Amino acid sequence: MELAQYGITANAVAPGQIDTALNFSDLEVMSARFGRNAHDFRDEFLQTTVPMRRMGVPAEVAGLFTYLASDEASFVTGTTFRIDGGELAI
Repeated sequence: MELAQYGITANAVAPGQIDTALNFSDLEVMSARFGRNAHDFRDEFLQTTVPMRRMGVPAEVAGLFTYLASDEASFVTGTTFRIDGGELAI
């Protein structure tokens, strides 16, 4: 907030279930803990926890970063953006 008067903004992006290699490796660890197939474990999680019932794709996150880096977002600061298909809305 101290730097906002100089046009310096600070925001956070908090992605949920995004279809990346890192996310899948975490999924494999979690599903193994429960003795489950990773794909079945993911599908059940998406159906019961994510209202959009799908994984996000990296381009959906990249679009927000593109916006935040643009002049159009010059009045946006101090905000955390969740990109999670509604997961935290439940």
